Amino acid sequence: MATPDKPDNVASLPRIFPPWLDRWQMRYMNPVVKPLARYLPGASIIKHRGRKSGKPYETVVTTYRKGNVLAIALGHGKTDWVKNVLAAGEVSWWNRPTTAAR
Repeated sequence: MATPDKPDNVASLPRIFPPWLDRWQMRYMNPVVKPLARYLPGASIIKHRGRKSGKPYETVVTTYRKGNVLAIALGHGKTDWVKNVLAAGEVSWWNRPTTAAR
């Protein structure tokens, strides 16, 4: 249930990708991309816990950062990892360190 400090309005987000692509990505793409995510620009790994099981998970996401603001693209809508993060109210993340060209 939504509370003022934990809004649950993500359900109204549009889905950019069709459901069949979600299943295909989870089954085939994620196992390939996860080990490479540390080297891919724009890819980050978020660490979160299952909202029911408490099991730790790592999920590859596409992030955009500007200053202290981190935005995560939700092309698949309100997925399980989004529900887990909203339920926990916290997440840790890792992204590829960048170096400035001289």
